[in-house]
Parts: sequence; C-alpha cells; structure tokens
Amino acid sequence: MASKEITTKQLSQQIDTLASRLDEFIMFSLEHVATKEDLNGFATKEDLKGFATKEDLKAFATKEELYREMNIQKLDIIDRMDDKFADMKGELIALHKNSDKKFNSLIEILRKRKGISKQEAMRLLGYSYSGTAR
Repeated sequence: MASKEITTKQLSQQIDTLASRLDEFIMFSLEHVATKEDLNGFATKEDLKGFATKEDLKAFATKEELYREMNIQKLDIIDRMDDKFADMKGELIALHKNSDKKFNSLIEILRKRKGISKQEAMRLLGYSYSGTAR
C-alpha cells in the first residue's frame, strides 16, 4: 500500500472523531446561546438605542436558520462519508478479486505440477467432490 492510502479502521476512527467533534461543537453552541434572561442587567433599551435597530437585527440568522444550516452541514458531511465508504468498498472488492485470481492461479500451478490432487484443489476452491459449489 502507498503511504497515502488509508485503512478502513483508520477511516472509521477519523469519522468517529469528526462526528464526536461535530456533536461537541453543536452542544457547545446550544449551551452558550444568550437568552433574554442572560441579557437582563447588561443593558437597557435606552442603552441599546444607538447600537442596533430591529431592522439591523433582521439581517442576523435566527435559531431555526442556524439549526437548519447545521443540519445541512451534517448531511453534507454524511454524504461525503458515504461516498468515501463506497469508494473504499469498490477498492476492497477489487483487492479481493485480485487475491482470488492469485489464489486460483496458485491452485492451478500446484495442480499442473501434481503438488495437490484434483479433490484437494476442488476443496480449496470451495467445490464439493461432485463439482458443485458449496
């Protein structure tokens, strides 16, 4: 394997770490959203008159918009992970087929050199003595 290739276990660990960090971020964000009660005592309506108007505040996102955007981001991450898993599955299938070809070639070579009997070859290839697959 090349040094840039990643194993299924490594990818799974990275995905678990990413999901855990994403959950931590979401929980932190939810726990640290300021409420009206939190803002009581910080400033009065008079204090705020010069800062932001209701029109100014309309430009900010609401909680619902933030939740919706976070869900979109989560879905995007999940879609990308699904794509990576599909790619990985394809690579694993290709590797499995290549190893099957090598194994079958080895059995054929042993058979031609009379290193193993026909029955042994059939058993190694997963066939019963009658020639049908198990």
